[in-house]
Amino acid sequence: MDTFFYYISQFSQDYVVFPIVVFGILFLDRQLFLRIVVLLLFGIAINVFLKNIFQVPLNPELHKDWLAFPSGHTQMTVTFYGYLAYHYRNPLVSILVGLIFIGESLSLVHFHYHNWFDILGGFITAVVWIALFEAIRKSSFFRERFHLFALILLPLAFVMEHFCAKVPAVHQMVLGSLMGVSFGLLAASLASGKKSLSLIEGLLVLGGAVALYFGMSYLLKTSVPNMIHLSRHIGILLLYALPTFWIVCGSGIIGRGGLRKG
Repeated sequence: MDTFFYYISQFSQDYVVFPIVVFGILFLDRQLFLRIVVLLLFGIAINVFLKNIFQVPLNPELHKDWLAFPSGHTQMTVTFYGYLAYHYRNPLVSILVGLIFIGESLSLVHFHYHNWFDILGGFITAVVWIALFEAIRKSSFFRERFHLFALILLPLAFVMEHFCAKVPAVHQMVLGSLMGVSFGLLAASLASGKKSLSLIEGLLVLGGAVALYFGMSYLLKTSVPNMIHLSRHIGILLLYALPTFWIVCGSGIIGRGGLRKG
């Protein structure tokens, strides 16, 4: 039974969700998956902020110095798969998402990561955030200016982090990626036209992002950051911001046929 619940629990892991999002941006529906990535990243910032407000510790048996309420795994599952179900409005997709949510919830309880109260908190947080996100995104001002919406969320995420007593190390990845997405959307807004990426174009964008990540990783291990007085905090933010920026900006400019003139 442990094996079954282990594999079910993987649906909410970042190494499952974010590769799907990147693939979606490059090859499926760029606008939809860009909305999803902003939803996910800022949603994680909200989750960390709420955890610090409620200060409910994880089960001591886990031996982890972190907080339980609301459940981050539940929130990510509902945000990602729930938004897909909301977008497609397909009964089969809705049933599949429901099964994923139930399986994920059972696995969290089975492994004593969360109780049902934590899971309910994660579910409600995700639903409220999706509803608020959609209301703002569809407003008359932001309907054609999603890049401005993302740019507004970026400083809010940093402000929320400032007021958190506990912040997981992975949160720097979240903030850095949100920086990359926000400024990538702004840069890509200069592009004109609409064209899906070909396989070659998509691989070019993906290859550039991988090169930026590993190049920055190598640079941070050298003496260069000290020479230019680059703090480790800023370095980690750039490690995730630069590849994300290239995926968002590169896919927009390459996929739309260049920059606007005039």
